[in-house]
Amino acid sequence: AGLDARFAAQRSVRHFSPGAVGAQALADLLAVLSQGEVDGQPKFLYPSAGGLYPVQAYLFVKPERVDGVAAGGYYYDPRQHRLVAVGGQRTLGADAYDYFVNRPIFEQAAFALFLVAELAAIQPLYGAQSMDLCHIEAGAMAQLLASTAVERQLGLCGIGSVDLGQVAPLLELGPSHRLVYSMLGGIPAPGQAASGQVEVFTSRPQSVPADANESAEMEEFKV
Repeated sequence: AGLDARFAAQRSVRHFSPGAVGAQALADLLAVLSQGEVDGQPKFLYPSAGGLYPVQAYLFVKPERVDGVAAGGYYYDPRQHRLVAVGGQRTLGADAYDYFVNRPIFEQAAFALFLVAELAAIQPLYGAQSMDLCHIEAGAMAQLLASTAVERQLGLCGIGSVDLGQVAPLLELGPSHRLVYSMLGGIPAPGQAASGQVEVFTSRPQSVPADANESAEMEEFKV
């Protein structure tokens, strides 16, 4: 029975309640990505090739959807466990997401999480292997976030496509940054479906509108 409950809890959440997420709940969620210390050495709760930790976390908060946190883009500083505002007055619109699949999820969600690789921090050592290693690291981070979200009565959904034309300026991404993975989150709505999906990440250029064919071709796998 305990294992069955874990299976039920670890589903993707695709419908969210309209209420605001508590500041402490969000802080606790992000805390699993923070840098700690063991025997005087920096330590994280997830692995990284060469101990480089090139994958960074960013956040977009919708207006009045997280208590005490203003709407806008943020970089999560793992050393200080704090949010650093980025992007000025830029915002993230619903049209950044696929019309048929992900836009309804975004419209209900309270926030979006972005895991971004800083290739300048890993390429000098790992070269052509860098992106593969960043995908592994981002996967470990996403699983850690998903497990923690359940404990904090939050829900997350992995997103398979997003318009980098909006995301890059919002997060102030540079030429050495690569968006690896994205998630939408909030307070789960009552009566969630018993299973969900996590989508393989692909970027959607701003000039290409989402349509029915794109939706049909989106690669997904069940969890």
